[in-house]
Amino acid sequence: MENRNWQLIDTIVEIKSPWVTLIGERIKDDQDNILDYWRVEKEDSVIVVTRYKNSLIFPKSTFRPGIKKVTIDFAGGRLKKNNNLENTAYKILQRELNLTQDKVKIITPINHQGFIVNSSFSNQKLWGFYCELKSDISLDNLFIGAIYSLNSNDFKRLLNDLQCLQCRSLLLECVSQGLVATF
Repeated sequence: MENRNWQLIDTIVEIKSPWVTLIGERIKDDQDNILDYWRVEKEDSVIVVTRYKNSLIFPKSTFRPGIKKVTIDFAGGRLKKNNNLENTAYKILQRELNLTQDKVKIITPINHQGFIVNSSFSNQKLWGFYCELKSDISLDNLFIGAIYSLNSNDFKRLLNDLQCLQCRSLLLECVSQGLVATF
C-alpha cells in the first residue's frame, strides 16, 4: 500500500538521547487534514530464546521503569547500527547469561524479517534468535534468573509469568516453528 498524498509539512521538535529520539511532526494526510504526529525512533531489539536441555533459561530479572515492575525476559538487547544480527545475539548471550559461543550447539534466526513493534509510533523492529546450548556445559548460576522446563504445566506457568509481549511473541513463534515443543 502506498502513502499517497501524505506529506510532511514541518518538524515541530526533535529530541535526541543515546537511547531514543522523540520527533514531533506536522503532517497533511490524504484528506488534507493537518495532524500533529509524535513518534519515537529506537534501535532494533534482538531477543534470544535460550534452551538448555529441556528447559528455557532467563537472565536475572530486571526492573522496568515504564511499568515500574521487575519482570522476567529472555536475554535481549539493542542492535547497534551496522552490527551483524548473529554477532549481536552472541554478545547478548555473553553479557546476560555469561555464555560464550563455544557453549552454543545451535543458534538460528526465528524471523528473517524484523517484526514491527509499533508501526504508528515507532520505527523499531524485533529480531529473534533461537539458541540451543550444548547439554554437557554447566550454567553460571550468578547469571540465571529463572528456568522453566518444557513440560506442559511449567509452560503454562511461563506464559502466565512472561509479561513482555516481544518475548511472548518470539516464544510462540518458536512453538509454531517446532523449535520449542512442550511435553
